[in-house]
Amino acid sequence: MKRLNALLAGSCAALIAACSSTGPYQTPEDLARMKQDLKLEHAPTGVLPLKWSYFDYGIQQEGVDTVDALALVQPGLLTLVGYEKGHYVRQAEFASSSTDCMYIFKGDVSAQPVWLLKADRPVFLTTGNNRGLINVPLRKQLIDQMTAAGFLPHLDAQGMPYQPTGITERKLVLMTGYGQRVESMDQNQVYNVCQKHS
Repeated sequence: MKRLNALLAGSCAALIAACSSTGPYQTPEDLARMKQDLKLEHAPTGVLPLKWSYFDYGIQQEGVDTVDALALVQPGLLTLVGYEKGHYVRQAEFASSSTDCMYIFKGDVSAQPVWLLKADRPVFLTTGNNRGLINVPLRKQLIDQMTAAGFLPHLDAQGMPYQPTGITERKLVLMTGYGQRVESMDQNQVYNVCQKHS
């Protein structure tokens, strides 16, 4: 469980390895440029900064490398936008119709990530900064916008997308400003608790 908590809280150094810039997004000029670069019908509203990554179902690995992005939420669609050489570019798009659910750890007001559970793999979304500190109000705003856009929320009480394997491992944990120590960590397996059955 400690390994899962480390992943969820964003305390692993690898979790925050960003490889692009979110770019400017606060002014009307920024949003007009985004509309132009992405060839959108309307200027975007409610753009939010976050970090995201894919990862795999199965035995949970040590940390998740994340990418900086801007989340553009539209009806039925989440577009993750990067900023490269002065232009906005699409990094990924996720339709609500092809997402089984949006797993919300510990309710909509917590310092945990959000997972989009898809048929092939989960997508990790966090409003954490480079030190792993989660912006809770921004996370709540993301969840509200995505729910309004048609993404199906799924809470802990409805079933969790991970379960312990019964295996405990000893791992060296680096603690910023404190050095390192060895901790026992429970190994978890991730699965799609919201998988659609035909």
